[in-house]
Amino acid sequence: LQTVAAQLAARHDHYSDYGNSTTPKVRLKWSATPTFMVRGTYAEGFRAPTLVENSTDVRNAFVGIRDPFRCNAQYKLGCATSSAYQSGANPELKPETAKSYTLGLAWEPSSSFLATVDLWQIKRVNEISTYDLTQVLANPDRYAGDPAVAIIRDPLTAADKAAGAMAGEVTNIKMLLTNVAVTKIRGVDLKLAGRINLGEYGTLQPTLNVSHMQSYLNAPSPNDELIEYAGTRGTPSVQATLGLAWKKAAYALS
Repeated sequence: LQTVAAQLAARHDHYSDYGNSTTPKVRLKWSATPTFMVRGTYAEGFRAPTLVENSTDVRNAFVGIRDPFRCNAQYKLGCATSSAYQSGANPELKPETAKSYTLGLAWEPSSSFLATVDLWQIKRVNEISTYDLTQVLANPDRYAGDPAVAIIRDPLTAADKAAGAMAGEVTNIKMLLTNVAVTKIRGVDLKLAGRINLGEYGTLQPTLNVSHMQSYLNAPSPNDELIEYAGTRGTPSVQATLGLAWKKAAYALS
């Protein structure tokens, strides 16, 4: 056993509009040999709602919808219709919260070479977003009583019922921001750094950074299944950068 170092930290924040948040951080480092090190961290974090997100600002517009209760084999008037639509802030928002874990190795056999590998995982909950309107229209009972959602309908007329409609026409939809989404990300980072001495001509410092996102799972709500996005458009599973820097005295080029 060579050297073990531990770091404990905590942060407390107070916001007048939503309350308090306390986030801890723990860091451990074991230097097994002068050239080999194992390190790990655990941390919690949060994102407070912005002043815009938790205000009382609500926008009024119209939105096109497909009403599943008025769109079936017998009744088609709700297959392409529109409704008044309210969207915007929610003063009842809570902060988004996150937990992260890392575990890594560092190997530096000489001053000319360094290699590090770090595994990491981040889970965010209560992400601020809106519900999926298609899901809300299809499963109104699931969102009953949720102050961020409201679907207002006219009474079902006898004529519409006879024609095949199962509910009255939608006259207003309210979809406010709410704490709903969940994201879980996992990956591994590799870094290789070198230092080549050119004598009177300075030094060259080549670096290679590779990040592999093993998983990027997201669910629009805690009750929905997690959807895998790693490797899809806009969420590449592998990213890499290769760099070369030259330095001599007060001069540097990269």
